[in-house]
Amino acid sequence: MSSGNGDDGGMSVEETNKLRASLGLAPLAASKESREEEERREVERQLKAKQDEEAAAALRDHIARRKRDRLLKQQLKGPSLGEALADTAAGAASAADWVQRQRQRQRQQDQQLKGPS
Repeated sequence: MSSGNGDDGGMSVEETNKLRASLGLAPLAASKESREEEERREVERQLKAKQDEEAAAALRDHIARRKRDRLLKQQLKGPSLGEALADTAAGAASAADWVQRQRQRQRQQDQQLKGPS
């Protein structure tokens, strides 16, 4: 039987004795060792819950970081200034030309996102 508090299904000696009393059975003897064992299990459950939460938080952080990196890479498609200058007649194009091409490319991307007007 579960006590309803989300544990692994074990009942404390006190809970068991209450149930046994309601059924008309003799109560179990509560020894000091059983109380210590119960406290140890509770500490272990709390520790495991904390570790699980930390692992989940680490996983959420990792996923968020990967998503951010993926989105950044999508935004940085196309050649950089250095690559563009190297590709054009051994650097014959100026930085202003590159900026102009990038603005034109951005306008095209914006039009594609907006769709036909």
